[in-house]
Amino acid sequence: MTPMLISPAQAVTAIVASCIGLVLLAITASPAIAVVNQQLAVLHKKTFHDKLAKQIATMATTLGCLFFTAIATGAVHIAIQNPELFQGPFRLPLMASLGAVTFSFALLMAYTLLWKSMRQSKSLHMLIGLFAAISMLFALFLCYGLAGSMLREGHVIPAGAGTMEIFAAIYTISPSSPTWPVFIQSLLGGFGASGMLTQCYLILRRNRDDFGRDYYKFAVPSAAKWALMPTLMQLAPAAWLFFMLQPVLGTPAADNITMWCWLTAAVMPLAAAAFWIRVMRSETPLRHKASMTIAVPLAIIGAAAQLLAVTYQLGL
Repeated sequence: MTPMLISPAQAVTAIVASCIGLVLLAITASPAIAVVNQQLAVLHKKTFHDKLAKQIATMATTLGCLFFTAIATGAVHIAIQNPELFQGPFRLPLMASLGAVTFSFALLMAYTLLWKSMRQSKSLHMLIGLFAAISMLFALFLCYGLAGSMLREGHVIPAGAGTMEIFAAIYTISPSSPTWPVFIQSLLGGFGASGMLTQCYLILRRNRDDFGRDYYKFAVPSAAKWALMPTLMQLAPAAWLFFMLQPVLGTPAADNITMWCWLTAAVMPLAAAAFWIRVMRSETPLRHKASMTIAVPLAIIGAAAQLLAVTYQLGL
C-alpha cells in the first residue's frame, strides 16, 4: 500500500542512494565525454577541449578511486553476509559484472594517468579512452540486467543450466521490462551528472589549475551544456517508466504520495536546467557559482523522488 507520508528515514535513504547513484553514473559517462572533447580538440585545433577532457577524466578517476574502494568493500561484505549469491546460479553473472566494473575502471585509470606520456600518440590515447567508455557502458548494462533479473518476481533459472543458458536467462530482457527505460534514463542521467559535477570540479580546481579566464569562459558553459541536454532528454525514458508502472492514471495526486514523487522528479531537473541555462548564457560564467551549486541538490532531490516513487510502485 502506498504511504500517505514519507518518513524521514525513507527520505534520507533515498537522498543518500541518489547521491551515490549520480556519482557512479557520472563516472560511467565521463570517459565518453572526455574522448569527445579530445576529438573536438583535434578537429577544431583548440587546446581548450583537450584541457577540459583531461579535467573530466581526472575528476572521474578521483571519484572512481573513492567509490571503487567502497564498492569492493561492499562486495566483500555482501559475500560474507550472503554467500549463496556467490554459490547459486547468479554467481557467474555477478562475477562477470564485478569483473567488467574492475576492467573498465582500470582502463579509465590508464587513460587518465597516461595523458602526458602519450601526448605524441593522441590517436592511441583516445583509443584507450574509447575502450574505457565502451567498457563502462557495458558494465552498466551487465549490472542493470543482473539487478533486474534478481528483482523480477517469479524469475527462476533452470536447475542444471549451463553457462550460456544462465546468461541467456538473465540478459534476455523483454521489451516491456522496466529495465529498458531505467537503463536508458541512467545513461542520459550519467552524462548530465558528469556535466553537473564537472562544473563543481572546475570551481574547486580554479586556483590550482588556473588556465586563464578565456579557458573558464569556454569550459564552464561547455560543462553546463553537457549537464543540460542529457538531463532534459532523460525525462522521456522517465515518462516511459512512469506509464509502464502506472496501471491506473485516474488517482488524484493529492491522495497519492507516489504521484507527488513523480511530479517532483519531473520538476526538479527542469529547475536545475534553468540554472545551467543561466550559466551558459553568461559572459562571466564563473560568477554564477551559486547557480552551479544549487543545481546539484535539485538534481539529487529529483532522483531521490523518482527512486521513492518506483520503490512504492514496485512494493520494495
